[in-house]
Amino acid sequence: MLRVGKIVAVHGLQGAVILSHIINGSDWLKKGDAIFVEMARESRIPYFVGSVRSSKPDELLVTVDDVEGAAAAKKLIGRNVYVNDELLQNTDADSPLMYIGFHIVDAQKGDIGAITDVMQATQNWIAQLIIEDKEVLVPLAEELITEIDKKGRVIKMELPEGLIDIYLSNSTNDEDDEG
Repeated sequence: MLRVGKIVAVHGLQGAVILSHIINGSDWLKKGDAIFVEMARESRIPYFVGSVRSSKPDELLVTVDDVEGAAAAKKLIGRNVYVNDELLQNTDADSPLMYIGFHIVDAQKGDIGAITDVMQATQNWIAQLIIEDKEVLVPLAEELITEIDKKGRVIKMELPEGLIDIYLSNSTNDEDDEG
């Protein structure tokens, strides 16, 4: 499943929502398709599209079954939206949001883990990984990426020496300081 965007607003009184997305084009989502709305972390509720039309190049106006009225639709605002990979097979989707679940393989350390989330800080994308129960942030900077294998879901990188160790040693030092 791929995160394609976020519900950003309610439109009108009937319960339509505005889906801000990262997919090139506006014809990738059709009536009857399922979108999955993340209501809680790792809890994605399926909704079937009742209607869809493009409002801007990166926004769709969507109604979904079982959401009637603005009050019900407001509960979806700010929620991430996912779709099954198959829905995007014929699109030119290329965004760091697509990298959730990919493994980062460092030239020195090897496989350091799977990306659990990505976020944008100013104009830079950052991947979040959980290593040894600690959050580790890795910049997805072009100059650090050596290869992206979409089929194998792997991003090969040459990370700065010590980047991962900083996260892991800082947590250890914090615990030592307390004791």
